[in-house]
Formats: sequence, structure tokens, C-alpha cells
Amino acid sequence: MSCIVCKLNEATLCSIETPYEQFCNRICAHTFYDGNSRDLHCLLRQLMIEHVDYTHNVIVAIARNLSKEDTNAYIARLLKNQEDIGNAVGGRSSKKFIKLLKEHITQAGDILFAVRDEKNITELTRKWFVNARQISKHLNTIGNKKFSFEEINQAFDTHLNQTLKEATAIFEGNMDKGIEWYDKARNHMLTIATVIFQLVK
Repeated sequence: MSCIVCKLNEATLCSIETPYEQFCNRICAHTFYDGNSRDLHCLLRQLMIEHVDYTHNVIVAIARNLSKEDTNAYIARLLKNQEDIGNAVGGRSSKKFIKLLKEHITQAGDILFAVRDEKNITELTRKWFVNARQISKHLNTIGNKKFSFEEINQAFDTHLNQTLKEATAIFEGNMDKGIEWYDKARNHMLTIATVIFQLVK
């Protein structure tokens, strides 16, 4: 059985395991656009695609050892993207959400710089996945419970794992493989956009 979300987003993730396929199908059991919610869903999809695009820029900048000014400019734009996502979701807890999202970026940056400098990333990576759990818990708390914490967290863990594989390939000099993972990450982020939309609409 293929994943409905994968088909809709022209994704390449249909080899995922059955439980996750079921999760994707549950997402699509709800209407994608309903009246005034349409603009929010479109905005979240745009912002999540930007997130993956700017992340790719940062990975390449650090792997290719671009100037500090250029790298910091890419990172700053990626951090601004997190503010945009948090503001789009809105609500009284948007400041906390933005803080968690920015930590997601700064921790990812720490991992990338450590890889470039040939340092151990085990503890940094552990903290990054803890942050993903915190983001998932936050969304589960403020959302309407359409998806469980475990389902939300699995979606974010998939995002982290895809980003790690993209970065690994690029750091190893295999840009073709890196772009392959970038494409997968881009398609998966459309699923995350829909998850968040369904939780907060």
C-alpha cells in the first residue's frame, strides 16, 4: 500500500514502514483545505519548504567552508524562517514554540560545525533529538489531539534523520546523494506542514 501523502506531494518516501504509512493515511483522512484554513495550510507548506531549502544552504556553506559572513547570513535567514513558522502557528504559546524551533537550528549548526572540525557529535545529536521531542510535545499540548505525541515525534525524527543523511553525503563529497536526500527531506516536510496544520487549524 502506498502512502497517500507521498502520492499527493510527489514524494519518494513510499518505502516507509506500514505504521508510518497508516499515519500518512490518517492525515489525508481530513480535508486539506476548508474555508478560511486554506491560507494557513498554504503558508505552512511554503514555510516548511523554505526551511529545508535554507537548511540545505547552511549545510553546503559549512561543508564547503564558506566565509563566516556568508555562513552566518544563511544561518540568520534560517532562524528567521523559524520565527515565521512560529508566528504562523500563533497562539499564546508562540514564543515558546519559536524558542524551541530556534534551538532546533542552533543545535543542528553545532552538529555541522563539529563534523567540519572532525569532533564527536554523539552528545550533540542526542540533544538535537531531545529538542525534537520537546517540539513534538509542545505541538501535542497546544493541538487538538488529532495525532498522538508518538506520531508527531516520529514525523520530526524522520526529518532529523533525513537531514543527517543529506549532510553526511555532502560532507563526504557526494553531492548527488546529498541532493537525493534533500529532495526526500523536502517532500517529507510537506507532510509535517500538514500535521501542524491539522493540529492547530
